[in-house]
Amino acid sequence: MNAKLTAALDSVADRLWNFLKGVAILFLLACLAYAGVWIWNQLDERTYISHDKLTVVSSGSWSPGEYKDCFTLNVEMEQPVLTCNNLLGRAEEKDVFKVRFYGETYIEGQSKDTPLRWNCTRNVELNPPITCVKR
Repeated sequence: MNAKLTAALDSVADRLWNFLKGVAILFLLACLAYAGVWIWNQLDERTYISHDKLTVVSSGSWSPGEYKDCFTLNVEMEQPVLTCNNLLGRAEEKDVFKVRFYGETYIEGQSKDTPLRWNCTRNVELNPPITCVKR
């Protein structure tokens, strides 16, 4: 009887150990996923990750290679509105361009009136025509 009891206890102990190893592996994977998301968000906040967006640009004349101070409002929209050199722009001054933003164009939890400031350049090459880095 002792041999059967010992074998049964060993079997239960093995199943319990395998279950605990599985739980530990799932916990480790969850921690790694959380860390990956956190690292991605930190890199994004520090402008290491780019976001290409079609953007309404109000800037007046803008030569290739020229830098301008620009801003967008903190509004979540598919096509942000980029205003440069404090030009609110007339209808004929607004065009839609592909803009590469280094930094988020919308920050959750901040007011919609918050201006997000950018250092932008009109690129010589046309893909993308404008690149902006968050200030």
